[in-house]
Order: sequence, then structure tokens, then C-alpha cells
Amino acid sequence: MRKLDIRRRGSGDDGPMWTTTSLRCPWCGERFEALVDGGETSGEYIEDCPVCCRPITMHLDVDGDAVRLEGGRDD
Repeated sequence: MRKLDIRRRGSGDDGPMWTTTSLRCPWCGERFEALVDGGETSGEYIEDCPVCCRPITMHLDVDGDAVRLEGGRDD
């Protein structure tokens, strides 16, 4: 899994705290942009690679102002 530490940016207390981060697909190796809502709680979700369409398991960890996104494959 690739770990990325990102900081919250966005609309402050008025709504979601969106940020983007660049990830490399663990299947095909191509880079793509992932949109992250830093206002969300920690969790896990599946996002398909926009290049090869294979599923990437995303782990979102929100701790105060720090947001960490990990993406990997479950095989």
C-alpha cells in the first residue's frame, strides 16, 4: 500500500474539505488524481482506476487536520 499524508484544504467550516492527491495505480502503475473529503471520518472504500478500471482499496484516516489516504490491491 502506498501511504500519502495530505493536509485539509477547502471551504473551512462551511462544508466539505475537499483536496486532491496523486496516486499510482497498484495494478497498471499509471498516475491518477483522487478526490478526498477531509471532513469525512476514517473509513475504507473501493475506487476503480480511471485507466485500467481495476478496483483499488482506499483506506482513509482522518486525525485532526491530518488526512492520510492509502491505496492498494487486495490479492
